[in-house]
Amino acid sequence: MAKRKRESKTALVKQAAPTPPMDYEALVTAIEQAHQTAQRQAVRAVNIALALRNWLIGYYIAEYEPGGRDRAQYG
Repeated sequence: MAKRKRESKTALVKQAAPTPPMDYEALVTAIEQAHQTAQRQAVRAVNIALALRNWLIGYYIAEYEPGGRDRAQYG
């Protein structure tokens, strides 16, 4: 069996253009934007999970109440 030729990692990584140093205001803005984006994604994920949970609870109750009949008996 022939050995594979190993490529160097440096050949696979593109060299990015040097970025100018960030001033303090740009740093704060970048951190705020990253935080707000992550927070929005987290809130959205929680809202989806809670909506699904509530729908499933309602579905389970609606299935349980009739006890296998077409309609539940009330009153």
